[in-house]
Amino acid sequence: MKIYNVPLTLVDSLKTKEIIVRSPTPTDLLHYLSEIQSDNLIGIQLLSVEKDNSILSEIELSIPIELNIDDPSSEYSKLYNYVELSRRVDFKVSIKVKPDFEKAVKVALSLGYQVKLEVGQPDDTLVNNLIEIFKHYLSNPTVTCPVEFFHSVLIAFFHKHSTNIWEIQDEDPSSNIYIKDNGQKALSMRLNEIILEDNVDNFLDERRLQLLIEQGECATCRFFTYCIGYFKIPDNSYRCNKILELFDIIKTAADQLRLDLQETNKHDGAHE
Repeated sequence: MKIYNVPLTLVDSLKTKEIIVRSPTPTDLLHYLSEIQSDNLIGIQLLSVEKDNSILSEIELSIPIELNIDDPSSEYSKLYNYVELSRRVDFKVSIKVKPDFEKAVKVALSLGYQVKLEVGQPDDTLVNNLIEIFKHYLSNPTVTCPVEFFHSVLIAFFHKHSTNIWEIQDEDPSSNIYIKDNGQKALSMRLNEIILEDNVDNFLDERRLQLLIEQGECATCRFFTYCIGYFKIPDNSYRCNKILELFDIIKTAADQLRLDLQETNKHDGAHE
């Protein structure tokens, strides 16, 4: 199944598809919502944080809503305005990894919101903050909601099964198509300057092969299966040293959880 992320203005052209509709404001969303076939609407994406979002109380659809936080340093305090909404719908906050993003993540988690990290090519300081947030997510007993991409990567390491960050972040064009405001297909909101051709189902297979042929950093990376060069776009010269440190920490945590579970099972079995 393909899911199309579309702007409100292009809903009519894709209304027979499975769609996530993005809206610049709740007001615009409410205006168009009556024109959308609810059977095909699987999600709403709000692109801005408004102080007065009371109009959202008029939305009766019980579908997931994702709120984008583009400037966490100035917008994190506004997350408190969405508590009521989060109690009525499946609510997630997508936070761009920029300076002070960790403040927004901690506020979101304290309010019981699911979190998705919009991470591109972070510098060393930002990766250190990502490591801090992973440890907060893993060890703080008050955290009850997932933080992606951490959550899915941790589970993949724990169960030793294959997944990749493109899929986790909804940026695999074989299943998620991002439609720009001008109607062009782009790789994702994050990478909206990369325009896709009509055939996108083989994007990750082709990327995997290309990176192996290039024999660059990815070709010998121990986490290549999970990443497939995710952090090499848009700047292919980006060095992944700190990202590898983050992935090592996640894998170590998964390995320790598995050992702890095995020890618990042995202990329980010995007392049966």
